[in-house]
Amino acid sequence: MNRFAFTLSTYTLKYFSGFSRARIRVVGQKNIPAGSVVFCANHFTRIETVFLPLHIHTLTGKQVWSLAARELFQVPLLEGLLKRFGAVSTESPDRDDLLLKTLLTGDTHWIIFPEGMMVKNKKLIRNGQFVLTDETGNIRPHTGAAVVALRCAFFRERLRRLKAAGVPEYNRLAAELDIQDIDSVLEQSTHIVPVNITYYPATSRKNILGSIARLLVKDPSKRVMDELMTEGAMLFTGVDITIRFGTPIDMAPYIKDPYLESMLTVKRRVRLFEDLTSRQISKQIAITVMEQYMAQVYGLTTLNHDHIMASILFSGSGRTNRGHPHGWESIFQGPDKVLQTIGFPCHPHGKPHPGHGQ
Repeated sequence: MNRFAFTLSTYTLKYFSGFSRARIRVVGQKNIPAGSVVFCANHFTRIETVFLPLHIHTLTGKQVWSLAARELFQVPLLEGLLKRFGAVSTESPDRDDLLLKTLLTGDTHWIIFPEGMMVKNKKLIRNGQFVLTDETGNIRPHTGAAVVALRCAFFRERLRRLKAAGVPEYNRLAAELDIQDIDSVLEQSTHIVPVNITYYPATSRKNILGSIARLLVKDPSKRVMDELMTEGAMLFTGVDITIRFGTPIDMAPYIKDPYLESMLTVKRRVRLFEDLTSRQISKQIAITVMEQYMAQVYGLTTLNHDHIMASILFSGSGRTNRGHPHGWESIFQGPDKVLQTIGFPCHPHGKPHPGHGQ
């Protein structure tokens, strides 16, 4: 990714964002550590692939690249913009090497959407596990972010051990990973930062994105049009977007597994994560880490009046307030104050938004 192109694209997007009526609030930016960071975020709309890198870049001053589904590169309006912002297709043959090399230097942050798709269905837990639903059935959130961060932490520590031992394998590995400043690499660490993005309201309305899609895409599906109606309404009609950064997960403790520890000091070339034993171990570690970051991603949801109302109506509590002139006000204000008191992140406005959504 060309640094100049990234910077130019960032300024361009900042300029055009002035035409958007979306109101973005950032919370928890102090949780972003120095060094190599993989951000794991929930995925509700396509526009996250563009505005989330912009805001993380603004906070950190670093380039921010992201993994995006292959299908997004098939949308003419998005393909060029995504590439300029460092988006890499999940099907790219160079994906893993690019992730490792750019993370090790700490010059580039990465965003990975572990849901692997835009999730509208909020039934996310089954039998105590995070489970997503798509056309093919139930699937687990992806563990790729954990594997990427684990590889970065492992090879950073391996470089440290090999350099201290003064063995030839150090020079070969450093060259393979394109390491220019080894001291800078070794003084850093690797973290995963969970991110939640909440929209309020998330309503579907006719807008310019939908109109353009009908002109450029032959027979767009109902699902695609519904999504564009929602996303366009967010940008041009107005929506509150809260980006909330969670507690960083340090990957250093996870490379202390006895097998991984034994591989750190091997003086010959090792193909870690390719043999059966390391694949099994890394898979177990990745599942454990995935459960941690997904718990934060969903737990950081900014509760709004739509969440409260849906819960009240689901439980049947709203029936007693029908017909009362102050009924809905009491429903909104009571739970809202309780949730804020006990520490749940809540939407900052004191009154219901005129639209209702997510």
